[in-house]
Amino acid sequence: MALTRKVLEELGLSEAQVEAVLAAQAEAQDEGDAGAQGEESAEAEAVDWQGRYEQLRLAFEGFRQAQAAREQLERVKAAYTALLKGANVDERRWGAILRATDLTGLALDADGSLMDAERLTEAIRRDWADFIVTSSRRGATVPTPPGLGGARRSRDEIMAIADSRERQRAIAENHELFGF
Repeated sequence: MALTRKVLEELGLSEAQVEAVLAAQAEAQDEGDAGAQGEESAEAEAVDWQGRYEQLRLAFEGFRQAQAAREQLERVKAAYTALLKGANVDERRWGAILRATDLTGLALDADGSLMDAERLTEAIRRDWADFIVTSSRRGATVPTPPGLGGARRSRDEIMAIADSRERQRAIAENHELFGF
């Protein structure tokens, strides 16, 4: 049964009391409508937070995947650098070679080295041959080392040589006799 003016008057309420009851009923109904709107608002806010959570979760998963890919690329670079070092490539050229080489297709095995390393080493030696350092040690080339060429002459014998060119050559060969 609804509270109407007619029902309230039949109950014997005065006009002022009827107005007060109807005003209280209207106020309660407004609060009920506001509560229903608050529940709808809370549900909408919860849906909004869930959507935002999903966006952030997906962004974080993307970040984690990108970070894992960067870490994998760094491990591949380190393994490729080890191959460059093993192939005697000049250390100053490693950065340029790493920038010029596509490392995305390379895979690492369980111990952290590159798979098919022999083929890669051959490719490095073939493609980057200009940067491979070859060094060898040789002694100085001395056709006739001092003191080993023939019999030693004395200072007087050298000064007795008549040909000036021959005498100069003998002085140069035995310079320690002349103090220089």
